[in-house]
Amino acid sequence: DYSNQVSGKAYEKALEYAAGGSRQEILRELGALHLSCGNLQEALDCLLEVESGSGDHSVDDRVELWVGIARILRRQGKLEEADEYVNRCLSIAGEEARALAKIHYGLAGLSFDRRNLTLARDHFQRSLELYGDEAQPRNLVPLHLGLALVERIENRPRQSITRFKKALELDRQ
Repeated sequence: DYSNQVSGKAYEKALEYAAGGSRQEILRELGALHLSCGNLQEALDCLLEVESGSGDHSVDDRVELWVGIARILRRQGKLEEADEYVNRCLSIAGEEARALAKIHYGLAGLSFDRRNLTLARDHFQRSLELYGDEAQPRNLVPLHLGLALVERIENRPRQSITRFKKALELDRQ
């Protein structure tokens, strides 16, 4: 729509003047905008430029970036490449719960796309466990939505509705 076009042009203009870390952040935001508009290749290009850019990224930042790249690759049907990015995440995450939670979310999505619902459910559930009680509600919403979809496909309407309600409740917090 028009507002997304204007936003995209503003980000492009900002990139002309940005340097270093601010450029990386603008690229991430532009990638998110492209993704929300369904422009998968443009979104991927932005995130790949962030990846290739200079700068120290924390483990959490790299995991978030690589999971984002894996999600786009998954949507493009490039499942083996997506797996490579998830495996990179696993190699650096160590025992960091937040990073592992994001990785399991990425693995859940890959499993869901492959129609391995049992494995998808396991990864969604493991991600919820890793986030724990201290998690921000916005981090839990997609996990409950994912579980709700799995349960819906498995023809478990009561469990699915309960999960959808939980996601709505968390989204309102």
